[in-house]
Amino acid sequence: MGKFFLFFISLLNLTVFHSKAKTVSVPPHNFTLPDGYSLKQIAAPPLVQRPIHMSFDKDGVLYVTDSSGNTESAPAQLKNPTHRVLRLVDKDGDGVFDESTVFADKLPFPEGILVHKGSVFVGAPPHIWEFQDTDGDHVADKKTSWFNGGSIEGCGNDLHGPYMGVDGYFYWCKGAFDPQTHLLGNGKLFKSSAAHIYRAKPDGTGLEVVITGGMNNPVGLAFDENGERFLSGTFFDLSGPGKRDCILHAVYGGTYGRKNERVLSPHPSTGGLLPILSQMGPAAPSGIVMPRNNILGLKGDLLCSNFNLRRISRHRLTMSGSSYSSTNESFLESDNSDFHPTDVIEDADGSLLVADTGSWYMICCPTSKVAKPHVLGSIYRIKKVGAPKIKDPRGHELNWKNPDVQWLSDQRPIVVSRSIETLSKKGNIKELMQAKARIPALWTVHRIEGRKARQSVREFLNDDNPQVVAAAIHSIGLWQDQEAVKSLISILRYDNPHLVRLAAMALGKIGSAEAIKPLIDAGSGNIDHFLKHAITYALYEIGETEVLPSNNMIADQVRKMVSVAKGLPSLSVMPEIELADAVDGDPQRVALQTKRIEEITQLLPDGDVNRGRKIFNNVAKSLCLTCHVMGSQGVKFGPDLTGIGSIRSKQDLLEAILYPSSSIARYYERVLVKTKKGESSGLILKDTRNEMTLSNAPGVQQSVPIKEIKSAKYSNVSLMPEVFNDLLKPQEIADLVVYLTTEKVSTDQLSKGSDKKDNTSIPPHIPVDLPGLHAYSQKSVSAGDEIGFRVSSKVPYKMSIVRLGKDPENRDNDPVLKTFEVDEPVAQPIHPGSYVHVSKGLPHSRRLSQFTMECWIRPFNLSGWQGLVTQHDYPKKSGVGLFLQNGSIEFLTGSGGEFDASSMHQTPAGLIKAQTWHHVLATWDGKIKKIYIDGKVAAEFPFVGVVRPGQTPLRIGAYGSEGLASNFYNGDIAMPALYGMALNENQVKSRYQDRGLTIPNGNSLLACWPLSEEKGQTVADSVTG
Repeated sequence: MGKFFLFFISLLNLTVFHSKAKTVSVPPHNFTLPDGYSLKQIAAPPLVQRPIHMSFDKDGVLYVTDSSGNTESAPAQLKNPTHRVLRLVDKDGDGVFDESTVFADKLPFPEGILVHKGSVFVGAPPHIWEFQDTDGDHVADKKTSWFNGGSIEGCGNDLHGPYMGVDGYFYWCKGAFDPQTHLLGNGKLFKSSAAHIYRAKPDGTGLEVVITGGMNNPVGLAFDENGERFLSGTFFDLSGPGKRDCILHAVYGGTYGRKNERVLSPHPSTGGLLPILSQMGPAAPSGIVMPRNNILGLKGDLLCSNFNLRRISRHRLTMSGSSYSSTNESFLESDNSDFHPTDVIEDADGSLLVADTGSWYMICCPTSKVAKPHVLGSIYRIKKVGAPKIKDPRGHELNWKNPDVQWLSDQRPIVVSRSIETLSKKGNIKELMQAKARIPALWTVHRIEGRKARQSVREFLNDDNPQVVAAAIHSIGLWQDQEAVKSLISILRYDNPHLVRLAAMALGKIGSAEAIKPLIDAGSGNIDHFLKHAITYALYEIGETEVLPSNNMIADQVRKMVSVAKGLPSLSVMPEIELADAVDGDPQRVALQTKRIEEITQLLPDGDVNRGRKIFNNVAKSLCLTCHVMGSQGVKFGPDLTGIGSIRSKQDLLEAILYPSSSIARYYERVLVKTKKGESSGLILKDTRNEMTLSNAPGVQQSVPIKEIKSAKYSNVSLMPEVFNDLLKPQEIADLVVYLTTEKVSTDQLSKGSDKKDNTSIPPHIPVDLPGLHAYSQKSVSAGDEIGFRVSSKVPYKMSIVRLGKDPENRDNDPVLKTFEVDEPVAQPIHPGSYVHVSKGLPHSRRLSQFTMECWIRPFNLSGWQGLVTQHDYPKKSGVGLFLQNGSIEFLTGSGGEFDASSMHQTPAGLIKAQTWHHVLATWDGKIKKIYIDGKVAAEFPFVGVVRPGQTPLRIGAYGSEGLASNFYNGDIAMPALYGMALNENQVKSRYQDRGLTIPNGNSLLACWPLSEEKGQTVADSVTG
């Protein structure tokens, strides 16, 4: 089926936009960033050395956590604190910092900074410290523990933050996987080893759990102006090759990946892990921001620092159901392997600041064990070329002793945020309710205590702007305003899944039994994961299971959650896994290793990618694929090598190959376990509440009951043996390294979690089951190359490989090179040639009043069911579609829910001929369905009912079955189009006479794909965004 798509149209956002790029040289880096932007270094040594995180105060002073270069474990750094907080000042206002002083020193490993009302808060596990300068000398003289997490594991994942939410709360993250115990604001004692987002008021009261996760390291938080949260971090999703780190939409009460039974099973879940927003691969994302100022054209997007990938990524968000979807691209990228961005923040003028920490960091990071503390970092500023200069961006010239409500409408976001804080007084409520800037006014009233303020917030629920309503619901939920229950229940009936989700969240926090039946009703339709979660979690928080209906999936899940909560055990008896012993390098051994690395380093310039690829794929020679995955190849045991060249330098890879124990990848350390019965060791394959499963080799597993473990300790010796010096020649090792460095993954590919060669990057589909025996080989091979044959068969077979003889008419005398007799055949999955997969089709909640579907087809085969143009997933998400079935055209107008045969109508058989072009068009005017073939009515049926697209991708050349693309069309298709009205007979005739040569137009056109004759590149030519 030919297709090189696209274009379009009003309802479907089908393209992924990548701006034209330019290169900016700031030695030793060559940066790539979109055309129209500028980059400038604004702080470098000696002003800063290894900047990590940044935060401005109200006067424009930049506070920066600056590393000493200490690479010991986090517990060791707690005992020997050597880091600091710097205070940077731009004295002449030119955007470049001129002065640097030490504000605070002797800090443990710093992992976040926030300036709030004159205090500087620094996250350094296990504490969040509050620093104050009480005498005005710009040096902290008072240090207080604002929060004590109570745990600190080797990598320091226990705490990231704090971050200021738009709701006025402090937020911070807790990662893997040491237990913590906290007294929550509701008076309950909370014990958990899982990952979490926490929040509390700036005075430390009202501690609350926002999300729960099995991820290892939740790191950065960003907020939109309505109160929605977005989290970046590592090891969120290990479901396929190339997948690992992510950004997610962090909704209240949600449970997120990775799958981690031991830490997640004690926590009530609404039914599985919530979906990821952006898959980033092994990016090691850190700081993340959502700009408020649109002077850079980035307002509402997420900008995220990618430590491993040497880039700042941009994530354009669009609403999808009750959550969001994301289109991803690289915004800033360096070609230097020592560029490691850790934070990105917005300045008052709308420019972005990027912190590059340099190459000192190697804590739990599988780079070369030769740390580079001498490779220092810098801070850069990104601006829009030609952007107007903002006068007084921080509002210094305003009279802050007498703030004005009109300042909430100011175009300077810093002025707005400062006005919110200064105007949050009871005497301002009346004037605030008349403010034009509704969302800032709402958040100002939100910060005011008392009944009058709560009543005023409820009035915002009547606003015409759904974003204002969303912010008001967030506020109501935080205040648990009982008097808002009736209004929130009415919102449950809105045709806006975002607001319905938020209303359910707020009703759960309020805990009113009056909301139980409305919540059950709101969950009875075809709803997405996030909305289902919100309704389920709200019912769980209300807690009155005795009045929940029977035989209801959501109610049944709530009962399971209550059961889990009642049986919540004390913390796991699994002993803490001790850190590996430090390796005291034998000088003679280190010298020999260094010499060997230097020898092969000299061969790297002559390394050959093609030779390296052959070595990698030769299992007998290199052993790589016996333990590692690269795309769709290999065995999942050691670290995933998909896109490894994007995150590791040649030197890192060379050292890891020759001396694997020098750089053991995180979570691939061998664990030594002692029990009463003896000792065991291996990688941890599975870790549940009851047992730990270890493996020393692919396919070898040993289960150890948790209750029998006396101690556990990481080993400093890798399971990967040091054999490559003997297996491969020096030049072969160099070739292998060069090949691995070419295996890179672009930003848009990382969003799918794999590289181009990986079939998991395409949408899920059902392979075609072909009977009989099928075999093929490469069309051509180079001299000396191996010839590979692919065979699929369900019956035993004998196959001979022959060299063609002299007599083309007589094959009997051809010399036989090799014969294979196969008694246990394997039927290989056969994938379809190509179909178009539109991840975001017609809005599934939109009720259609009229509709037309059109396409030209030339089928090669008429048998069976074949999808032509469909937004339909049988049997639960039955929407709309055109189908070919045994020579008949079928037209489906479903409700978006369960399949109903009465919504499917067909033409008589025999009107469609194989190998012949036909114009197929189907209309529904709200009362009558008509199917046209070649400009003439072929069938007509009365039909009145609810018609909605299914909550499933739109597919051209296939349709869905239980979430998988199937029933692929076998033929050519051209000019498929969708209309929001029923075309009349004259319009149908005109379209037929046009012969598919002209793209349709008009206000009723929803989408059109002017497909070309080129073949697709994968099973599914995906259109995302």
